[in-house]
Amino acid sequence: MRPLLTTSGQAARPMMCAVEYGGYGGPQGLEIRVVARPQPGAGELLVRVHGTSVNPVDVSIRSGPVA
Repeated sequence: MRPLLTTSGQAARPMMCAVEYGGYGGPQGLEIRVVARPQPGAGELLVRVHGTSVNPVDVSIRSGPVA
């Protein structure tokens, strides 16, 4: 695989999409962002994810305090 290059010819870090959230609330608080792909360190590996899901308990926690 060839490295990505910037307009100046420098090697660029590969990018990826990530879903981020900043606090409690519904799906309107989620943002899809393009971020630099993490570089694994010694003894680590990078896993490509093709699909994921959300645990119902996580949905309850993100919704905020239960009355």
